Amino acid sequence: MLTSKNFKGYLLRTKNRKTGCFSCSDEILNGINILTERSIESNMFSTFTDCPQIEKLGWLETPWLMFDSMAQTYDISSWIPKILRDMVDSQDESGKIAAIAPEYFRIGGLSEDLNWNGSIIFAAWQHYMTYADPGIFPDENYSAMKRYMDYLETNVEQGGLMFRGEMGDWGEMTKYGNTPVVLVETTAYYRMAKIMSDIAGM
Repeated sequence: MLTSKNFKGYLLRTKNRKTGCFSCSDEILNGINILTERSIESNMFSTFTDCPQIEKLGWLETPWLMFDSMAQTYDISSWIPKILRDMVDSQDESGKIAAIAPEYFRIGGLSEDLNWNGSIIFAAWQHYMTYADPGIFPDENYSAMKRYMDYLETNVEQGGLMFRGEMGDWGEMTKYGNTPVVLVETTAYYRMAKIMSDIAGM
């Protein structure tokens, strides 16, 4: 008869050193923190994967959207540069960055969005702001960022509006109507242009 004694559980993740912790007098908040840490650790492999229950793909919005949550608890200073190399490797001749890196395959209709592909700029900037490490911008990373911005420039309409994007506001509250994709993409484009200006100034 099978019992719990017949099984062992192992935590598998990249060994990013734990550098922070959280606890308070509210057990609900403590429980939320435990769930958050378990979610981060279950996705912490050679790349930061997404949706552990159905996917183990390196969707690129995750490294920068989750950057602060990860960096407040783990030392990811050596890990993010590796993920950026995956992004550089995914860049095609046109300058486009993949939405998933390493790019094992593309999912049609979900392969292009500034908040995913633009992670090469967003995550690198967050890494610099967190660890004060200008080494995150070697020639290959910076060149890839510039090529991606050049690629995007071919898709800007008069007035500076960005119409390229397939995912838009992934977490929108559709009860109140869809957030226009052009608004989401133009905002991301503006943020990337501002970051690139700051990096160039450095």
